[in-house]
Amino acid sequence: MDTQQKNRGGRPTKYGPHVIPTAEKYYEQYKSHQTLVPFMEELELELRITRETRNQWMKKYPDFAYVIGLIKLLQQVRLMERCIYSRKHPRRFIFLLKTLHGMREYKKLDPTPRTDYAN
Repeated sequence: MDTQQKNRGGRPTKYGPHVIPTAEKYYEQYKSHQTLVPFMEELELELRITRETRNQWMKKYPDFAYVIGLIKLLQQVRLMERCIYSRKHPRRFIFLLKTLHGMREYKKLDPTPRTDYAN
């Protein structure tokens, strides 16, 4: 299947043979630098696409979705490392983990029944 085919009723897709190598290069660049955090928006700028296009491509092209998953996982690891090892404003990194990766804080519930109910 030709990846440069036209969308029905729309303009031609920007997805082509350059997309996967560009995304993989982006991942490898950040993987080799222990202190840098990758961001999806930066990759979108490099590919000249929008967030909506990235999400559509992830649904349509499994290889692209796989690389994006690796980048997101690396981002999560880097942010978690900064939460653990940073003495400067860990709340910032906690906020990013919550918003970008859906991490939540949970209160531990006491499983013992209450016996002090008012009559």
